[in-house]
Amino acid sequence: MDVKQLFENFKTVVTQHYVDFNGRVGRAVFWHYILIYVAVGILLSVLRLRLLADVFGLALFLPTLGICVRRLHDLGKSGWLVLLPAVPWFLLGAFIFIFWPFAVVAALAGLICSAYLIYLYAQPGVSGSNQFGPEPSVVAADTSGF
Repeated sequence: MDVKQLFENFKTVVTQHYVDFNGRVGRAVFWHYILIYVAVGILLSVLRLRLLADVFGLALFLPTLGICVRRLHDLGKSGWLVLLPAVPWFLLGAFIFIFWPFAVVAALAGLICSAYLIYLYAQPGVSGSNQFGPEPSVVAADTSGF
């Protein structure tokens, strides 16, 4: 893995696609971004810089949401699937003190939905154009970007 390309992909997502929910993004760019995002978050937490870790997470909330939506677009799926785990997690929070057995079921459903999204993110994209745009590698070859 080329470390320079890893940071370049992260920088491009943050600077050029900060609030971009249109188009597609390939697996490599997606996982490079996620790797840097998680590594920096863990590093800030280990160094006990909790406020800085929170600011970092909040500042990158929209680019992270955008790249997740664009990754789903690459699979030919709706970006609204990103919200799939939100329903059980919301129910967990709503019912944890009222009826805990339902909260346990909601937590399991949230984990299953999250695992399904990770499974989707790991799948190869649809080759050729789809309703969300041309294949990411074709766009990268044409415009030297995404």
